[in-house]
Amino acid sequence: MKEDYLLENEEKTHLGKNTYITNYRVWHQDNFGGKMHFVSILLKNISSIEVHYQNKKLLLLSGIVLIIVGLMYGFGVGELGLSLIGVIPGILFIFFYFLSRRHVITISSNGGSKIDIYTSGLSRDSIFKFVNSVETSILNLK
Repeated sequence: MKEDYLLENEEKTHLGKNTYITNYRVWHQDNFGGKMHFVSILLKNISSIEVHYQNKKLLLLSGIVLIIVGLMYGFGVGELGLSLIGVIPGILFIFFYFLSRRHVITISSNGGSKIDIYTSGLSRDSIFKFVNSVETSILNLK
């Protein structure tokens, strides 16, 4: 965030390379695939802050289904070697499910917008300090 973008009397602190909290708002900008994604939420409009994991549940479900179908096919035909047709891709899907898990801070506004901040490389302590600083800033508005 450049100083040019600050509001009058606005002061910023920095969480990561793309996320800032000021005394008025939370600002997040990402560049992914050559496209910019920007969200700014005023502190008075924040409805919740959540620390959680995001993942691709469809990968896990597909993996389980492929394993079950592969085993059923192998037992049905009477040749367990053919069950590998479903079991091996199923195991790969489950492996990719675990790779897709990301630890995230989600800041939601009462207008429906949300900011997802990926916390890879941040300690638990710095995550909770950030959440506390946002909540403290909200309380200081009143």
